[in-house]
Amino acid sequence: MSETLHLEIWRDGLTYEQEYARGIPVVALKQTGKTRKRGTKDHLQNRIRRFFDTIEFVFDKLSERLREESFSQ
Repeated sequence: MSETLHLEIWRDGLTYEQEYARGIPVVALKQTGKTRKRGTKDHLQNRIRRFFDTIEFVFDKLSERLREESFSQ
């Protein structure tokens, strides 16, 4: 449900970037530089209010789900 997604990936000493709009790649994955970092950085721009009239967060449910995801493979 994100409007846009920007990925920055650090792997094998290189930096890669890619962008999506509504789940569709805007540009192909491209190498953008060198790095010593490892991992992934993502930036989402959500427009969730476009889909829902009200949003209610339940801390216990969110906490439980995040805990589950942190240990999944």
